[in-house]
Amino acid sequence: AEGVAGEVGRDVGRTFPRIPLFASSTAKGAQGRAVLYAVLLEFVRLCPDVGYCQGVNFVAAALMALDSAPDGAGAMRLRRRTPAAVTWLLVALARRFSMADLWGPDLPRLHVITYQLSALIKRHLPGLSAHLSAIGLGLEVLAAQWLIPLFSSLLPELGP
Repeated sequence: AEGVAGEVGRDVGRTFPRIPLFASSTAKGAQGRAVLYAVLLEFVRLCPDVGYCQGVNFVAAALMALDSAPDGAGAMRLRRRTPAAVTWLLVALARRFSMADLWGPDLPRLHVITYQLSALIKRHLPGLSAHLSAIGLGLEVLAAQWLIPLFSSLLPELGP
């Protein structure tokens, strides 16, 4: 558990650092990071078979930002319900929507998806397929950074 806590702690510090809700330079950001850390550890406790996977931090942070409310100064603040709501949304994603197969040990669903994506690219974009093969770039490298965080890591701004 100490290893997971350390890994989660490192990832929390790298999660949307320019968004005020998670910025290291503000008290509000420190609170947001502390809540994100607690949410991720609670998810690991509730889903020990899934564990922690880099990228889930972005999903949780995006959900936190979506459930936050503007304060009087135009910044975002967490609602009281946010930590529990985000934790249970992560559990639902893992259990009801099969994300456990993408976030769990050995990432079995990632391998299936990238195999399917490779086959589609080979069939419909043979030039791209040949180029990727020539430079030795496997799709798992690219696809993992999109699929595991459910594309949330690509969102340019989640706050004001």
